[in-house]
Amino acid sequence: MTLRLQKATREDCPQMGTILLAWVDETGWMPRIHPRDSYPVFAELLENISDVTVARLDGRVVGFIARQDNDIQALYVDGSARGQGVGKALLDHAKTQVEKIGLWTFQANTGAQRFYRREGFREERRTDGQENDEKLPDVYMTWARTADRTDNG
Repeated sequence: MTLRLQKATREDCPQMGTILLAWVDETGWMPRIHPRDSYPVFAELLENISDVTVARLDGRVVGFIARQDNDIQALYVDGSARGQGVGKALLDHAKTQVEKIGLWTFQANTGAQRFYRREGFREERRTDGQENDEKLPDVYMTWARTADRTDNG
């Protein structure tokens, strides 16, 4: 199986929505604040306003990253493809597009925080979550290319 990264199209949005919905369904601490049928619509919105890259295995979308300028809006990988380098490949691709990048993740998402730290991100600040839709405490993390670190990590 070969992983291919490519620009997302509108046809990818239903699969992107399914990946996001599955993550919400399996994440016990994540409140459901949107109806189930809204996730493909949200994926279309991301595709319209962001630079979205999908990861494909055997033609099937197994992950996606949405970047708007220097901010990652979303990075999700299908449960069946986690732990296989899909998230890293998507993140490495985004790093080639910019000199610095930032993202928000929930404080409860300790796995994501470990992943981002391993990929060179640093925690910048924490909030009580009153500014996000879910009202969950969150963490802002950043990565920047340095003169002595010209690779993707």
